[in-house]
Amino acid sequence: AIWMNTVRGADEPKVIISSVSWHTVTSIVDTEGWGAYRYEQNELIDFLADNSISNMYFICGDHHQVSADDGTNAPGGIATVVGSPLHMSANRLTT
Repeated sequence: AIWMNTVRGADEPKVIISSVSWHTVTSIVDTEGWGAYRYEQNELIDFLADNSISNMYFICGDHHQVSADDGTNAPGGIATVVGSPLHMSANRLTT
């Protein structure tokens, strides 16, 4: 509830960082991304729409790719940047 009260009425850009993808895969059972939490994802999308919250962005990982979406293909029309994986550090090569 604290986060919802904070973003309600805020004009500044709002960024959510998630270690898993905001995009859901409808052709398979998604147990690692937001697809495993569709109720919560829809609840968040509805909250943002009901409160006319704009300037919302997601930075996500776990797709094993780098991509960006202006919101055209993302749930809730939220702009999304994907870099993978967010929880890993770079490997060091040793000789």
